[in-house]
Amino acid sequence: MMSLSERPRTALLVIDVQNDVVAGAYNRERVIANIAALVEKARV
Repeated sequence: MMSLSERPRTALLVIDVQNDVVAGAYNRERVIANIAALVEKARV
C-alpha cells in the first residue's frame, strides 16, 4: 500500500460499512479486509 507520510493533511473517508450494507457485496471479505488495513494505516 501507498504511504502518505509526506501528506499529513490527507484523510481516509470510509462511508457506511455496516454488516447489512455490505452483506451482498462482491468479494465482501476481501473488501472488509482492505478497509480494515487502510483504517489501521490511517491511524498511525
